[in-house]
Amino acid sequence: MFLVLVSVSTLFFGSSAGVEVCYGRDARIATIYTPPFYKGPLYFTPTGSGSRKIVAEDGKTKDPRLDISYGSLNLKDVTEKDNGSFFIIYDGEHPHEITNLRVLDCAQKISRSYGTSFDYSIAKQAEFLEFMPLYSQDQINILWNRTDPQTNIGSRVRVKKNFLKISELTQRDNGYYNFREKDNTMESRLHLVVEENTIDYYKKVDEHLYINFPSSKGTWTVTFMPLEERIPKTVLKAGQLVLKDNWFFERIKVGSSGLEIGPLESSDSGTFEVTDQDGNRGLTVNLAMRHDYISYYLPAIAGISIFGLLCYCCYKKKCCKRDKLAPQTAAPPSVYYHDVNQPIGPSYTATQPPSSFSYQPMNPPVFKEPTTTSLDPPVYHPVNVHVNPPQPEVAHQGGQGSAPAPSVGADFLSSGADPQFQLKGFAFASDPLSSDSTYCHVYNSDKLNFL
Repeated sequence: MFLVLVSVSTLFFGSSAGVEVCYGRDARIATIYTPPFYKGPLYFTPTGSGSRKIVAEDGKTKDPRLDISYGSLNLKDVTEKDNGSFFIIYDGEHPHEITNLRVLDCAQKISRSYGTSFDYSIAKQAEFLEFMPLYSQDQINILWNRTDPQTNIGSRVRVKKNFLKISELTQRDNGYYNFREKDNTMESRLHLVVEENTIDYYKKVDEHLYINFPSSKGTWTVTFMPLEERIPKTVLKAGQLVLKDNWFFERIKVGSSGLEIGPLESSDSGTFEVTDQDGNRGLTVNLAMRHDYISYYLPAIAGISIFGLLCYCCYKKKCCKRDKLAPQTAAPPSVYYHDVNQPIGPSYTATQPPSSFSYQPMNPPVFKEPTTTSLDPPVYHPVNVHVNPPQPEVAHQGGQGSAPAPSVGADFLSSGADPQFQLKGFAFASDPLSSDSTYCHVYNSDKLNFL
């Protein structure tokens, strides 16, 4: 019969079911392992402990918080100790899990800084306030009771017209605050976390650091953790300056409201922890030394710049001296070239004779504008002009690219006086213009001196 009951429960309810409930609430577990169907022992094993215990037997419970009714188990005001499994054992050796209970922390988390206050509006149905320290929740303290207003007299906890205020908070106030009704039912639950104040400083070498105590009350202890060594150094203990092995020896001053340290050095980067007489941390100061790289490397940069300037001046001085000692090259003389633009004066051009060298009357000389510029370099070409009537002949001398000499006709001058043009700087043939001439006129003019 029992095996049939286990089989039916497994078929309809599953081998096990998980139940989640908030801390301080009631956990209802639906199961058929209740009277009148089942009156055997009911076991519970806490999570992680491994030791099981009997919580119900013969329809009666052994835990005052556990109620057994038809088809259900009801566990009141669950705590973290109720995390675990409920099960039965059949045949004396086969455990069968009924359900797994998981208690959740549904408390409202509130964060505050050291030395500040905590304010909270209390619900009208709340009758008392219990405090459970964070690391010793077995220790429960009643901070306030509505029926006994004298409970909080003389403490830091004040309740006035359903308004709660806790002043001068420290880490000793960390924990859970449970507001309960008359029947001990959890009305609300708070999780208060008090943290130290944190300040970051960035300082340069030779500057001063000022650390103000969180409060003027009580005595303070200051511990310094160097960034390089990572070994804590106590510089102030219970308000008294430590003289032995003090990191800031002869550089620290103690006042009624704080410390003054200076001048700072480059190795002073680290963390200061300020704690009160109860060991609660009220202040953390992070000091980072800022290295002024510009001031460190400015002399080196200036030296390199001056050295580079001196090298440049020496180089320019040597170049100037070498230019003065170098010989001056004379400019080439000007050369007359027909195909090159002339700087001054007109040029004479003659008509090109035909290839048959037949006699053609010579036109008078015509003044023309300078010809187009040639890209070839100027070359000196001697020009010889021969006039042999009645058939003139023009002698072309020089290489390719030389300009032809002008051709002179018989009617250009009278037969009695044939002038001969002699150009300075050129070589002319020795033959006269005419073999019959008894004398020749030589015409010299500076207008033809275009060299």
